[in-house]
Amino acid sequence: MKQTDIVNLWYLSLLKWRERKIKTSNFILVLSFLVGIFTALAAFFLKNAIHFIQHILTTNFSVNHENYLYLAYPSRARRFRPGWDNRFRRWRYAPCGPAAPA
Repeated sequence: MKQTDIVNLWYLSLLKWRERKIKTSNFILVLSFLVGIFTALAAFFLKNAIHFIQHILTTNFSVNHENYLYLAYPSRARRFRPGWDNRFRRWRYAPCGPAAPA
């Protein structure tokens, strides 16, 4: 027996069990709850990742005088944004060439 056959058999048996034991409205409520939990976890990890990256980039910044790295960070990020590439006359998603003027 192939692994895909085992997975299909398990999936079909799970669907049959769900149809016998759980009403559709209750099943939708359970799925909505699970989607909400996983969305909250994703938001939590994304928020912490953003704060961690901010901490890494601004750890050694001096508060007493101007810091020109605040100007350099957005210009570096602009290179990697998607946009129209005139060299190839197509929409690009990967970085290619210098950043286009804003």
